[in-house]
Amino acid sequence: MLNLRVRSSSKGSQHVSIEPDKKFSDLQALIEQSTGIPANLQKVLTGFPPKEISCSNDTTLQAAGIQGNDTITIQVRTEPISTGTIPTSSIISTATIAPPSKSERPKRDITITDVGLTPSDGTVVRRVVDSDNSCLFNSIGYVLEGRDRKVGPRLRKIIVDTIASDPDEYNEAILGKTNTEYRNWLLKDTSWGGGIELSILADYYQCEISAFDIKTTKVYNYGEGKGYKQRVFLIYDGIHYDAMAFTFDPSFPEDMDITIFSPKDDAATNKAMKLVQEANKAREFTDTGGFSLRCGVCQTGLKGEKEALEHAKKTGHQNFQEYR
Repeated sequence: MLNLRVRSSSKGSQHVSIEPDKKFSDLQALIEQSTGIPANLQKVLTGFPPKEISCSNDTTLQAAGIQGNDTITIQVRTEPISTGTIPTSSIISTATIAPPSKSERPKRDITITDVGLTPSDGTVVRRVVDSDNSCLFNSIGYVLEGRDRKVGPRLRKIIVDTIASDPDEYNEAILGKTNTEYRNWLLKDTSWGGGIELSILADYYQCEISAFDIKTTKVYNYGEGKGYKQRVFLIYDGIHYDAMAFTFDPSFPEDMDITIFSPKDDAATNKAMKLVQEANKAREFTDTGGFSLRCGVCQTGLKGEKEALEHAKKTGHQNFQEYR
C-alpha cells in the first residue's frame, strides 16, 4: 500500500492510500474524489522541486516512479487534456531528480499570511513524537504539516537537496563532513537533525522555528530577521525534540491544537517559555556533559552523552533521565 500526501489549492493537504499496482488513472480518480478537481484538469507533480509525472493513464503507479510517503502536488490546468495520456517526457521518480540549483532551492508551495494573536485563555502544551531518530523532523511535521508525525524521510530529502544545491555555503567547515558525506549521513534513518536542519527548514517553510532548550531555558530562533510572518515552537531536552501547541484545554483533542503563531505574539511565546521553565524545574532534560543517566525503557545506568548515544544505537531506546 502506498501512503501518499496530496496537496492542492482547493483542499490543502490530505492523505490517500492506494495499491502500487493500480493504474495512474486510478490515482487520478482518487484525487478527483478527494479534491474535486476533474482528472482531465489535473496536473500531477512530485519530487523536489515538483515536476510533472509523464506517463500513460494505463501505467502502474510503481512503474511511474511513485513511492510510499511521496508528496503529490496537484495543479489545475487551464485547458483539459485527453484522458488517454499524460504529456510525454521522461518518467519522474523522486529517486532520480537532480539536486536543485541554489536559485531553485526547495520552498513549500504555500501562501504565507499574517497569523492573529492567540486568545488570553488557554495554554501551551507538549505534543510528544516518537523517539525514532527523526524526532526533529516529525516535530516539524506536527506543527507545520497538519500534525503529521511521519514526515522524516521527506524532510530529510528536502534538506539533502538544499545542501547539494550550494556546496560553497554548506562546506566541510560548516557541516563537519564533506558535503557529500553529510548528505549520505543525513539520509540514514539513524541520524539525528539539529541546528543546520532547522535553519534549512525555516527557509523551506518561510517560517520562524523557535527551539526551546529545557536545560538552559534558552530559545533559539531559526529564520529570525527574514521577514517571515509565522512562527512555530519546538521543545528540546538534550537528545529529543517534541512539538509544542496552544490549546484551550489540555483535555481537548489534538486536532483542535493551534500550532502556528505570529512572531509578534509575545503571549504565546511566554506561555511556551512557562512550559519549558516547569520542565526545567522538574529536571525533564538530559545533561549530556557527564551526569548519571538511566534509560527510561530498560533502566540501564549510563554515564554522559557518549554512553547514552551508544546505548541508543544498540537498543533503539532514547528515553533517558538524569538521576543523582
